[in-house]
Amino acid sequence: MLTLTPRVHSALELSARLHKEQVRKDILKTPYFTHLVGVMLLLNEGEADEDTLIAGLFHDSIEDVAGYTYEKLKEDCGVEVANIVLGVTEIREVSIVEDRTLRWLTNKENYLNNLRSSSDKSVLVSTADKTHNLITLMGNYKLEGDEFLKHFSSMKNTLWFNDEVEKIVMERLDN
Repeated sequence: MLTLTPRVHSALELSARLHKEQVRKDILKTPYFTHLVGVMLLLNEGEADEDTLIAGLFHDSIEDVAGYTYEKLKEDCGVEVANIVLGVTEIREVSIVEDRTLRWLTNKENYLNNLRSSSDKSVLVSTADKTHNLITLMGNYKLEGDEFLKHFSSMKNTLWFNDEVEKIVMERLDN
């Protein structure tokens, strides 16, 4: 059960500062930080430990915050949190491939390969992340209709990716 320890409080504050300029892909421009808290709360429902809860707050920090590195996360939150986050970090290809969809698919394949070999705690964070994304996607679709879907280059590819993550989660949970 989530307890507002000094460590959790510091993590909340730091995560909010790191993502303060980011917004969700919705008409309301919801602060991105709400997604991070949502992921942490879903992890809390599963009775995750403190490191995993904090990793939920930082799961996008390495890939989405310019200049924020694994080393910095390790310094700020500890090696366990940094390793959990690394397990759900999308390693983006710096590529000459012009095709945006092909680049997106390559990056998602990298994520899936990374997730297959990551820790169980990383798999839990990924599950909470994708669950929260689905919850907000459905809510935003109800609010905005088809206009909301224009934020995504391909809903078919998005659904494929989430299906692949689900397969990995199911394989890992069966073991």
